[in-house]
Amino acid sequence: MTNLSTSLLVEKIGRFDYPIWLLGDSPSAKYLKFKASDPDHLTPLDSRHPSRHTIWTPILDVIQRHLFRLGCRLDDNELFIRNAVSHPDHKLNNPKASKEQIDKFEDNQKKEITELRELLIEHKPFLVLCFGQFAYPFALRTQQDEIKLLPQDEWTNWSIPRLSEEFDNRIKEVQLGKVTMLPLLHASAARGFKSATTHFSGKLSNQRPNYFEYVGEQIAKKLIANHRDQRLDKFMLRG
Repeated sequence: MTNLSTSLLVEKIGRFDYPIWLLGDSPSAKYLKFKASDPDHLTPLDSRHPSRHTIWTPILDVIQRHLFRLGCRLDDNELFIRNAVSHPDHKLNNPKASKEQIDKFEDNQKKEITELRELLIEHKPFLVLCFGQFAYPFALRTQQDEIKLLPQDEWTNWSIPRLSEEFDNRIKEVQLGKVTMLPLLHASAARGFKSATTHFSGKLSNQRPNYFEYVGEQIAKKLIANHRDQRLDKFMLRG
């Protein structure tokens, strides 16, 4: 993969022109500790790390299975991937934070939201898949000119049922030429089998509920409906 992290605030890998972007949460404190001394350090949603295979690989497998029926599959080697923020402290999950900490948090976050907004305006990906209860509302804030954020859209108000409802509503709006944010589950939620299955697996009474099958199938349907688009077709492998 192409490493594009050298001059921008938040580390990222892959190609800007890839029509599907993955948006993670933040690097872990452990990752930041070893990054400077490790030339082969992990990148966002690194394929060598189990987290990627907990939250993304099962969904990708379902997408590829549906695309296979068309005689093609996604070339996922150049997926554009980044974290929402460059440091876990930028999430400010400390309710006892001082005013100085809050001001610093808001300043850092404003810069990172602006960076992502500018990338989205320039490159216009087809889908931005946001993993977790922080990445999704972060992504929404890049679209504040188009989306009116309500009080319930604050950082702490994103339960699994609400993310599921957002996914169901937004998947219906997917169309070429428009950037669509879709919320998906992060590792801790995806591992919560019962909750994910109960609240985020569609309402298909004739099938056993399955979060990965559901979201993978819904995303695949949108790719299939638009697979002849030049930009999508560019990253389809055939034969």
